[in-house]
Amino acid sequence: KSDTYLITYELYQIQRPIDEIAEERNLKSITVFSHLARLYTEGKNIDLMQFISNADVDKVRIAKEKLNNPPALKPYFEYFNETMDYHKIRLALTIIEKE
Repeated sequence: KSDTYLITYELYQIQRPIDEIAEERNLKSITVFSHLARLYTEGKNIDLMQFISNADVDKVRIAKEKLNNPPALKPYFEYFNETMDYHKIRLALTIIEKE
């Protein structure tokens, strides 16, 4: 399974757009974002901030505190009245956890 992450990483490194990576790999874009989040956590050189704004990271940081750090993404999604995409929530949490 780690090979699938490395293939995603190789395509990211050659600056392929997320949608193209997803299409080529026969994955959903949200899966590609989850790969990138995991690779970032593992120390790979990935700039997650190109996919999310500082403002959104700050919003998720506030939500994390208000929601008492839930382990799933759905409470955040509901907190934002379904207006923030799951992949942005995942990326923000990954950035926050690595700080």
